[in-house]
Amino acid sequence: MSTSLKRWIGRVPDVSAVMARFPVPVGLMGIFTVLLIIVINQRGNEEQFAYLLGGIILAAYLMVSFTLSRETNKKTKAIPIQIGVSALICLAAWFTRDIYFFLPAAIAGAILMLGNSVRHRRDRDDLHIWDFTHKLWTGAVFAAVGSIIFVFGMLAITFALKTLFGIDMSDLIEEFMLPIGLGFLAPLYWMSTLPPVDEPYAELHDNPGFVSKAVAFLGTWLLTPLILIYALILLAYGVKILLDGSLPKGEIAQLTTPFLLIGTLNWLVLEPPFIQGRVLARLFRRTWFWLSIPAAIMLGIAIFVRIANYGLTIERIIILFVFLWALGIGLWFSLMPERRRDIRFIPGLAAMLAIVASILGPISSVINQDKRLGHYLKKSGIIVDGEVPRAPDISDMDAAKNAKGALNFLIRNKEDDRILRRMEKLGLDTQGLLISDLSEKLGLTGVIENTRRPQVISYNKRMEPISVKGYELIAGPYAMRASRREIEIGGYALFIDQDTIELRDHLDQTIASQNIIDWALKIQHTSTEFVIKDPVIVLHDEGDLKVILYVITLNKYADDKPYGEFYVLSKGLTPKP
Repeated sequence: MSTSLKRWIGRVPDVSAVMARFPVPVGLMGIFTVLLIIVINQRGNEEQFAYLLGGIILAAYLMVSFTLSRETNKKTKAIPIQIGVSALICLAAWFTRDIYFFLPAAIAGAILMLGNSVRHRRDRDDLHIWDFTHKLWTGAVFAAVGSIIFVFGMLAITFALKTLFGIDMSDLIEEFMLPIGLGFLAPLYWMSTLPPVDEPYAELHDNPGFVSKAVAFLGTWLLTPLILIYALILLAYGVKILLDGSLPKGEIAQLTTPFLLIGTLNWLVLEPPFIQGRVLARLFRRTWFWLSIPAAIMLGIAIFVRIANYGLTIERIIILFVFLWALGIGLWFSLMPERRRDIRFIPGLAAMLAIVASILGPISSVINQDKRLGHYLKKSGIIVDGEVPRAPDISDMDAAKNAKGALNFLIRNKEDDRILRRMEKLGLDTQGLLISDLSEKLGLTGVIENTRRPQVISYNKRMEPISVKGYELIAGPYAMRASRREIEIGGYALFIDQDTIELRDHLDQTIASQNIIDWALKIQHTSTEFVIKDPVIVLHDEGDLKVILYVITLNKYADDKPYGEFYVLSKGLTPKP
């Protein structure tokens, strides 16, 4: 085994050394672990504590970057500043919903900044950045693998103790050991793998280690040919779109976003001199950004059309920023002279856009959807002169669909006060008005939202008691539309084969059958729920034998077949002598 691989595997966390180097991040991870244990054991305002935990993660990553940048410039750790900034970040995270802060994007931005911190305010040195970032992510991979092994090990220990000695330690493992292992020990190990900021990297020229060689092999001989082939397919697809004169619905982002991210990552992987000696690697490095520009333009057109049709959401803003990032680096690395192509620009621009998205994304989405709601309620004819007719007459169904989409977005984001203020601006009397009744009052109940979001029409009786009076056996729940299976009940058998249910006796004779999908399709429903007056399907009721199906859930996506679950209640299904 090479010295490089042995070094990575053999790095056991020296707790005192890690704490000395990263005192504030280690302290934050300790607080994170304690709070995580409290949240798991004491059910309370879990959403609020989730924001706080996210804030601690964000602060920890930022403080690691801060420490590395201070080391690079040979300055002290400035621990009081780290503590103060961390406290402010956690405070902001606690009020995430009030200040419209999107934590996941901010955390992503902080992670992207890690590699650049090793050359903070220093001259360009692409190999130094590459070497440190490569080692940073190698340590993260080992920490992730170690975490997986730790989890499976804890589960194995729990199973062995319970099986062999009857000792149930599942609560201890789940509520204490796993949070400590994943919330504290795994990050501690990762921080222990971070190399010194001035660690030499001359080996990248002609004597790379095992890990560097493995990464180079994956990038050169696996990813490069696949990405180049995919690029040709995308270019052909772009030509097809031009010839057809219309954009497909919802496909371009799924096709181009992973391509742009993975392709740029592969370009970075092929940076070291020992890799660029290969013809395939040189070809990819020279052509990648030229190939990425058409894909970025396709993504940009698609997302702008999507936003124009359906408004802003945080997801669309992130895709928009992916477009800006991809187009920005594509043009920069294609058109700028070689001396200006600093690889720090790639994660740096992504980090900046992620942080902007975390601050402006949620509030801009809410403001945009609020305005869309007012505009489309008027355009659809639902609100006329500040009043809603007793039976609203929708004159523009597309506008009504957009209005419902905007309303549902605001409801999902708990913007009740904003919705009521919008209704007041439209002249609607909001005295005693409940948000839950608003859709019905506006006549939007039967309107199918104009969006690709899967719309689930549902019926759920799972939490209500089922009367078993007069029956002898209850079995289930069983899934509708399941693959072929046989359920033995007494001396009889119930066969489920996709949408058909059959009852057979001990001689394998079919006594009764029911197509449950046909039954479900006849049920009246609105755009949000099935209206089931009686959830009982009588499969057979003759003499002493009675079998019913009691439907507890019934769901379907728009324009799709229903699916759900049911219990079987029976009387007289006893084995024949």
